Amino acid sequence: MEWQKGTMSKKSQCIFCGYTIQPYAPCAFREKNGETECAHLHCLKKNSPEEFERLQSQP
Repeated sequence: MEWQKGTMSKKSQCIFCGYTIQPYAPCAFREKNGETECAHLHCLKKNSPEEFERLQSQP
């Protein structure tokens, strides 16, 4: 599944930096192998700039 922009209702861990993403903080997430992966927006921008640009162009 592609990355989506939004918030999570519980704490999650960024797959890029490993730090906690607080509940309801803006983040990127996707479903992969039946699990939800989350990332800070700035980490996604740094590690996958093309995906970040695609997210920014979404309404």
